[in-house]
Order: sequence, then structure tokens, then C-alpha cells
Amino acid sequence: MRRLRVGAFFLFALWFMLCSSLFPRSYSIFAAPARSEPQLQFTFVPHIPTLDLGTAPATLDLGPLGTPAPAVTAAPTLGPGQAFQEGDSLPAITRPGLLENPFGYSEIVGRPGLYLVWSTDEQGNRSYYVITESNRYYEGITAAQERLLQAQMEFDEQAPPIRIAFGAAGTVIFGFLAVGCGAGALGSAAGVVTSPAAVPLTACATASAGLAAGSFKSGLDAAGALDGYNTLVDQLSQEVEGYFMQFPYVSP
Repeated sequence: MRRLRVGAFFLFALWFMLCSSLFPRSYSIFAAPARSEPQLQFTFVPHIPTLDLGTAPATLDLGPLGTPAPAVTAAPTLGPGQAFQEGDSLPAITRPGLLENPFGYSEIVGRPGLYLVWSTDEQGNRSYYVITESNRYYEGITAAQERLLQAQMEFDEQAPPIRIAFGAAGTVIFGFLAVGCGAGALGSAAGVVTSPAAVPLTACATASAGLAAGSFKSGLDAAGALDGYNTLVDQLSQEVEGYFMQFPYVSP
């Protein structure tokens, strides 16, 4: 309704100005009678309402679109002189079963002429190193491993721990049997009338004593073999550990 009123008033004002410019003042139907009084000035001020559109909506932050691509880190090239510590990801080797030994070496899978060697120090910490056949300590490490493998083969054949267990058990069992038989034989011999059991008791005591002595000797020999094996492993381990201490100062 307000807009209609404004439009009508605007058309009326336009028509009024056109009539005033086309017709002389004296002939205009809107002309005021001639008098000396000053003429009234009319000023048209249109009133145009403003449209309230409200506040602009806030910007919606959708964040980054999609999942950012992970950073690509180039894997280090495996080569001579590369070192690893216990817990690191090791390269695949052709003889993984040898890793059970305190020291050793094995060729790296897919890298002919490149070897992974390892050693364990006195505290049980293991270190790994990559070398080639041209390394001055390569022959020493390979020779030490061959001696260890030979000693392990002999150790498995002789089975010192089992021999020690059987020797100890035989010594105890046959020893008690020899003592029992010997006491029975002495008791029979001390009687007024000779007991018929004296002879077999004496033979039992003699045989049991011999078996007890044999068991003891077998167990003692097995203990010596076990000690010799452990001594050899310690010596070879120290030898290889000495090589490892020199690796940073020699060509890999």
C-alpha cells in the first residue's frame, strides 16, 4: 500500500512539473493570483523503504577435502658398511636359521656377494653389519662360523647334557645298590652259620660298584665335553666381537 502511495505521489509531481514548464504561469490552472506575497517552494523527498535481508551467513569451513597423501620416504640403499642394531628390521638372508647362533654370517637374499654378519657381546647385545668378501675380516668370520657349526654337530652327536643326567642317575642308583648288597654280604659273613645269600650279595655289591663307577666316569666325561664346547663358543664369540670393533675403521 505504501508503494502505491509513493508511486501516485511521484506521478502527480511529475505531471505538475511538466505543466509548469509547458504553460506560462499566468495561464496555468495552478498559477496563484498575482500578488506581492512570496511564492511557496515545494520540495519532494521520496520515501523508499529499505529491504532488510538480515546478516550474511557464516562461512562454512569444510576443512581439507579428502585424505592427504602420506609422505613418501625413500628407503636407504642396502650396501657395504650399513649397520643394524637388535630390534631393527633386518634384510632377508639365505640361511635365517643361523641367527640362533651368537655370531655368524649369511648371504643377503637377492644381493650376491653381500653378506650380513652378526655378533653378540658379553652383555648379550647383538649387532649386525653388512660386508663384502673383500672385507679383511670376512675370512675370519666365516672360519669362526664353520668351527662353531662343526662343534655344534659334535655336540649334538655326543649329547653331553643327556650323558650327564644318565651318569648322575646311574651313579646314585648303582651306588645305593652296591652299598646295600655290600652290607648284606658283610652281615651274612659275620654270622655263625654261612648264609647261602652271601655269595650273590657279594657279587651284587661288586657289580653295582663297578656300574656306579662307570656311570660316574661317563657323567664326568660328558661334563668335560660340555665345558669344552662352551669354552670354544666363548673364544669364537670374543674373536668375532673383536672383528666387529674394527669394522668402523676398515673398508667394508
